[in-house]
Amino acid sequence: MAALKEQGVYVERDKVYSQLFEFGKHLRVALQSIPNRVVDNMLAARSRNEAFNILSEAINETLEQLTAAPTLSQETAAKAEGS
Repeated sequence: MAALKEQGVYVERDKVYSQLFEFGKHLRVALQSIPNRVVDNMLAARSRNEAFNILSEAINETLEQLTAAPTLSQETAAKAEGS
């Protein structure tokens, strides 16, 4: 098992769960912030379609930001290189 770990094939379950939990927290915060950012624009929208587009755009932007964000393992590696 040590050889697999050195090759990067084996990953400890606790580390995976920890990263999934952290990503879940980021996802929740990002999604919960959408209504506060778009509520005024949606209320000012002239039509239901315009309000829908405002909300859809905010959701898509949030998801793009989440997928563009560095992974926790990349952040950890960057911190280790900087130390």
